[in-house]
Amino acid sequence: EHRLLPGTKLGEDEIGQIYDASRTLVRAALQQLAHEGIVEIEKNRGAFIASPTPREARETFEARRLIEGAIVERAVAARSATWLARFEDQLGAEADAEARGDHRAAIRLSGEFHLLVAEMADHELYFNLLRELVARTSLTILLYRRHRAPICGADHHRLIADAIASGDAVRAKALMI
Repeated sequence: EHRLLPGTKLGEDEIGQIYDASRTLVRAALQQLAHEGIVEIEKNRGAFIASPTPREARETFEARRLIEGAIVERAVAARSATWLARFEDQLGAEADAEARGDHRAAIRLSGEFHLLVAEMADHELYFNLLRELVARTSLTILLYRRHRAPICGADHHRLIADAIASGDAVRAKALMI
């Protein structure tokens, strides 16, 4: 939801109180988030929401372009009425968030659209890699996006969904990349 900005300190005690969890469990969760690049742990200072460097941002988006091209081709092959209905629901939620001016929800829903395409592709490794990349790019967008700069939103996702629905893998891949 982007409620915590990059660089925000994450106190183990406060997190434990919020989630009624032990410090051991909180510490393990923070270690997992650090492994995924969402949290940075600094010795003797604690855990912080990651602040990707410009280089890390470029590398993350490059990785997304590579993996999402393969994902969308598989999604085209797997398309069905059930999946297309799920796209419609997703696109409706995105359009609603954009119309309300809820940028945090719009960014989260944008990531969810891409994960829905990956789920449709039915490739577990691609899905898991993309989930990590979506989390990292969401942080990057929050950190570097200029207010009012366009995001990958419902209009663009509509074009991708239409290309998938029509079975046009070449167009879907070009739009996704």
